[in-house]
Parts: sequence; C-alpha cells; structure tokens
Amino acid sequence: MPEELEVAGEFEIEETNSVVIEYKEEMTVTRKEEIKWRHRPFTTVIDTSFENPPIQETQPMRPYEYFKKYITDEIFALMAANTNVYAMQSCTLGFKSTGSGEIRTLVGLHLAMGVMKMPRVSMYWEAGMDIGIFQNTMPRNSFFQLRSHLHLVNNLEKPAENNCVFQGATMEISQQHRKQLGLGAGVVYHLIQRITGANHKLYYDNYFTTYNLLELLAERKIHAAGKTRVCRFTRPPLQSDKEMAKKPRGSCNEVVSRDGKVVLVKWYDNRAVVMASNFVGVGRMDEVQRWDKKTAQFLKVSHPEVVKLYNKAMGGVDLLDQLVSLYRTEIRSKKWTLRMITHAFDVAVVNSWLEYRLDVKRANIQTKDILDLLHFKINVAQYLVRVEKTVAAKRGRPSISPEPQNVPRRPLYRPVPDVRPLPEVQYDMVDHMPNYVEKKERKPPDARCQTVQEKHIFCDKCNIHLCSASRLLIENEKT
Repeated sequence: MPEELEVAGEFEIEETNSVVIEYKEEMTVTRKEEIKWRHRPFTTVIDTSFENPPIQETQPMRPYEYFKKYITDEIFALMAANTNVYAMQSCTLGFKSTGSGEIRTLVGLHLAMGVMKMPRVSMYWEAGMDIGIFQNTMPRNSFFQLRSHLHLVNNLEKPAENNCVFQGATMEISQQHRKQLGLGAGVVYHLIQRITGANHKLYYDNYFTTYNLLELLAERKIHAAGKTRVCRFTRPPLQSDKEMAKKPRGSCNEVVSRDGKVVLVKWYDNRAVVMASNFVGVGRMDEVQRWDKKTAQFLKVSHPEVVKLYNKAMGGVDLLDQLVSLYRTEIRSKKWTLRMITHAFDVAVVNSWLEYRLDVKRANIQTKDILDLLHFKINVAQYLVRVEKTVAAKRGRPSISPEPQNVPRRPLYRPVPDVRPLPEVQYDMVDHMPNYVEKKERKPPDARCQTVQEKHIFCDKCNIHLCSASRLLIENEKT
C-alpha cells in the first residue's frame, strides 16, 4: 500500500447568521507522488440500497394534482400572509387584504404569460386582444399591485446582514479542504457534508474532479463519477489520442489505481473523453447510435457503463433547463425575488409534467390523449385561476314564477369594447368610405354615441359604426 498523508483537522467554527456549526474532522489523502496506476479491469461497486421498487400501474392524476406535490396549499397560504404583512409594513394605501385563492390566481396568470408571449404585460388586458383569462379574472391594476407586494418571508424576521462584494483570505469552505483538495474539489466536499446516508451517487464536471476527492468520497460510501483532466491524475498510462484514433470508433482504455479505489476510462467517439470514478469503469458495454459524417449514416458505437450513467444523470439537468426555457415566465422587474419565484413555479410545472409522462407511459395511454408540456401548463394555469372562485350573484330579486321550458331566449346584449383604429390610420384621409348595412333590427347605443338608436353605417377602412351625420353624407352622394 502506498504511504499516505494524514492531516488532523482542527476544531473549526462556521457562523451563518444565527446558527453556529462546530465540527472536527480528519482527512486522509494519498500523496501525488504515491499514486500509481495499473492496466486491469475495475471491479464495479454494486449496491442494493436504492433498488427501484416494483412498478405499479396506476391511473394518471390531473395536472394540478402533480403540481400540488411541489407547490402545496401551505405555500400559497404562507405567501398570502407575508404579502399582507409587507403591505402593512410599507403602508400602501388602498391595498386590500389578499388570500391564498387570489395568490393562486396571480401565479396562474403568470404561468399563462409564459405560454402566451406579449411584449408588454399591460397588453394582456387591452380590449383589442380579447384574452378572457386575464380580462375576466383580475383587473390590471390589482395584478400589478399584488405582484409588487408579493412576499414569502417577513422582512422584520430576517436577521441583520452585512453585504459586501469582496473575497478576502477567508472563504465559506474550510481552509483545510481548500488546501488539501483545491478550490473546486473543496467546494464539492463542503457541500456533501450534509449527506448522511451511504451509497448515494454524485456526478460533476471536470472542473471538480480530482483523485483525492474520489478517494475521500469512497470512504464516505458516496459513489462519484465525472469528466476529468488527465493532468490532475499524475500521468496515468492512458493511450494517446493518436493511438485511440487508429482503433475502431467506440474503443476504450482503462487504468486503475494501485489500491483499486479510482478508475480512469478513456473513450474515443468523435474525440477522446476521459472519465474518472470510484464505483464503475468500463463495466457492461452497450451500443448507442452516432452520426458518421463520412458515410452520412448512423452507426452503432460501443458505450462504456460510466459514460452511460454520467450522461443519464447530467442529461436530466440539461433537459430541465431546456424544458423550462420553452415557456419561461418572463419578468422584467428590478426585484430579483420575483424572477426567482416565477422560476420556481416554472420548474415545478416541468417536474410535474415529467412525472405525468411517466405515469401515462406506465398506464399505456394512447399518444393522442397525452398532454404535451404546452397544454399541461395551460391546464395548471386555468385551474389556478378558477379554483375556489365563486360566481357573481345576479342582480335583482329572484322570480317567483317557474321558468318556462323550451322557449328560445333572446341573447343578452353585451357592450362591444371601444376598439378604435390607430390614429395614423384614422386620419390618413385615404379611402375612408361610408357603407350601409341593410338591417332593420334596432341596436342599443354604445359608449361612443348615446343618442343614436339605429346605426347601420360604418367605415369600410376603420370597420367602426358611424353616427347619423354619415347617413346624411351618403344620401347627399346618392342625389
């Protein structure tokens, strides 16, 4: 066994706001000059602690039921309470106390904005756009007022903080960790202190991968793998890129440390990739499809197990970022907290949809009946807007006589919103010709003209009805 360097950890104190954490730790790492490599197969570490339970076929839930697993009713109640507290602290005039139902509506409208993109937020309430989910749900001014006061915590309960943008000699990570492992690996080792169980799997990029980090993680029963830089591993006897390029595509070269704790795998696809791990090497090879530019067709290329596991784990992070970016809720605000809140809700929708896809796949539901991410998010938004909402009561006293059956009703008149053309079009004095509609039924007056009962004259270009002065103009043109 190689000679090892034992470093006794000092008694350290980390202070975070109001919590003081004390710990004492001993780190044992191998010296660089003592790291030796051998060409031999690596023995895969097999664990059964996290075996997947048998899959049970269950009917998929509704989209909002998946969403509630991430954003519970307690979170909406907490947001409503702290929003009211912040409104009182800021002494906002005219602010009405809100509840969890109104907070749900606010969140649902933001999710709808991620689907229906508009250059400005106020355009969702414009009369010409006719977007009912906004115009019929919450007034525009109420929306902006509620969003500007949205809070998750009570500002008075936050501890006092001193903020600065300067990094001196001290860092949040342990100085011992940084000295023995380096900055990148020291950050990883600092973050895994909260992991108490064994046989967890950890994947990271080549910036964090070192021999000593993999060694220490193996002692804590944490299985780790990541891309690596060969210069950090004391000249391992791996084949060069030129030698690998002469072999068939998908060739592998594997070396193992003398103590058998760390393995390096060099895999050549379009280019060479080096992986380091403390629990799996080449392992069980399988085949993947790769595009070949020379032959302009797909080829089957051998795939080592460590690369397969790494791509599967790290690909989930890239997939999440990609799916969130498709229908992201854009927030143009100086308050970074609003952007963080809306991002959290977007992530919750994407994770809910991924769970929904797994359930519908297990239930063997036809593809045409499966919601895509777009319709899934719309479904959640509509539910948030409509949940726990009451219908406004009708005006007037109820009728005593029974309502007649099978009698056709005349549709109730709804005032048409005042949609006017652009001023540039309205006053360009080009081809504004009045036209006459041959209709005999009477129309009630609208907001533009309260004195005219019969308005069947309209402008062909502006497509708006005109008053009786235009009727005189048409009759004069005919005579």
